[in-house]
Amino acid sequence: MTRIAAAIAAVLAMLLALAIVANIAERRNTREARAAAEQATQRAERAEATAAAEAAARASEAATASAVRRAYDETRTRLARADRAAADLRDDTDRLRSAVEVYAAGACAPGDAASATGRADGASHVAGRLAVVVRECAAALSTVAAVADHDGARLEGLQAYVRAAGLAGSAPGQ
Repeated sequence: MTRIAAAIAAVLAMLLALAIVANIAERRNTREARAAAEQATQRAERAEATAAAEAAARASEAATASAVRRAYDETRTRLARADRAAADLRDDTDRLRSAVEVYAAGACAPGDAASATGRADGASHVAGRLAVVVRECAAALSTVAAVADHDGARLEGLQAYVRAAGLAGSAPGQ
């Protein structure tokens, strides 16, 4: 019986060794599975965070693009308004020139008496010089006003673009 007992003891020792090896393998598999699951969870969280950040960036880009588009459209409207104002100013200048020419022509009309002729010649000379001065002043004023209107509209458009693009807070000195 000692042989049988020794064989049973050997079988039991082998079974115990197999159970221990199986337990160790199971623990290792469990640890590896747990680590793999943790890595998968972390990857999923990173992917989710990346997707959320990308969506926020797209929304921000869309909002900025929309604001820039609005600023551009408003600038075009302001420039068109400035062009219309310049055209109106040119019309007013033309009317003023016409009025000066009519005045100059009336001042140059021949008089009835000899003394009126001398007065008319003097008035004609003054009216002619006045017409030249008024023409030059009106032309210069028209040019200055048109340039100022355009520059003002462009400046407002640039300011609107800077605000829309979100660059106002990142300007040097701020």
